[in-house]
Amino acid sequence: MGGFCGRDDRVWAHVRTLRALTVVAGLGLTASVVWVSSSPPDATASPASAAPAPILSQYENASRSVGRDVGLSVPLPNGKELWIFGDTSVSVSNGSGQMVLSQFIPGATGAEGPFAAGQIPTSLAEVPSPGQPLSLSASNPPARFTPAPTNVYMPDGTGRPCAPPLAAYSARWASGAALIPNTSDVLITYGDACVVNATSFREEGWGFMEYNSITNALDVAPHDVFPPSPSGAALSSELELGSPVFSNGQVSLFSSVCTSLFVGCGAGQVYTTTLSSTVSSLSDPASYSVTTAATDGSSNWQPLGIAVASYSDAAFRMIETTAITGAYNVVTAPTPTGPWHVESSGLAPGCGGLLSGFCYALVGHPELSTSSQL
Repeated sequence: MGGFCGRDDRVWAHVRTLRALTVVAGLGLTASVVWVSSSPPDATASPASAAPAPILSQYENASRSVGRDVGLSVPLPNGKELWIFGDTSVSVSNGSGQMVLSQFIPGATGAEGPFAAGQIPTSLAEVPSPGQPLSLSASNPPARFTPAPTNVYMPDGTGRPCAPPLAAYSARWASGAALIPNTSDVLITYGDACVVNATSFREEGWGFMEYNSITNALDVAPHDVFPPSPSGAALSSELELGSPVFSNGQVSLFSSVCTSLFVGCGAGQVYTTTLSSTVSSLSDPASYSVTTAATDGSSNWQPLGIAVASYSDAAFRMIETTAITGAYNVVTAPTPTGPWHVESSGLAPGCGGLLSGFCYALVGHPELSTSSQL
């Protein structure tokens, strides 16, 4: 999951009353929309109708909107949840009925607010950059959440830094986030990316950081476990890890690759690794023994993107995006390596018949799920 979606993206969410999914998706469109649907329990069918409603932070109003890429959520010990978004833009009204770009924040921004299972979160407040006082004021503007990298290079072998005017920007894109058990810290994994322009980018490195949700500080600063190479070479797909899931003092991470892609993913592979969740282990490249994950034959892997989490009724549940049309599989497994079984398949509501844009980067949210809603 993740990737560069452009500056006009929004985060879309949907609650569907069946064993399908609650998703946040990066879409190349210009409106934040929530679908609340009560379709019959047919896991392969999209709702007959879906009423849109905007997902807003308190910073947004009739003359100011925020566009965001992707959307990860983490329930916190204080009863709220932290949202981590990707590249973020702010647009303001020009007084003539048009919204114009006023700010672009590469990498990630954060928001925090109350939540309840089975409901789309509201009343989100933008989180100040880590290191600033944790004031969750409605007037907070979006702020950079993951510090910008300084060691990303142009993907042309020259060793030149990935920076203007040669490139648009470099960024740390969050690939997963989860609360570290018995703490207030959130483990955040990320990829180091060089964005040359709106249609060309490369992920060159991978690492993690640990965010203290009480102090709004980084208890562990960004650490590049697999740092970018001066050659600008792409990081191996199996090392583009994310979706941390904690269990018994260990953390499992996941990655994927699509080997046959045209609109949809025809074939690919999912990878996983499990290691001690200590900082020393996470910091050691030798700790990462990446292996392939297996299916039980109910479907072949089609991972355009994946998002894995632990749910109350499933130790490991994966949302596998299979096409840029919003097609997905929901698969479960007893262990990270599998066997993974297809639970349901479908098309994210609102994605059928789009006149522009795409639906991808689908993410599940266990804390928003109920016994009948996923």
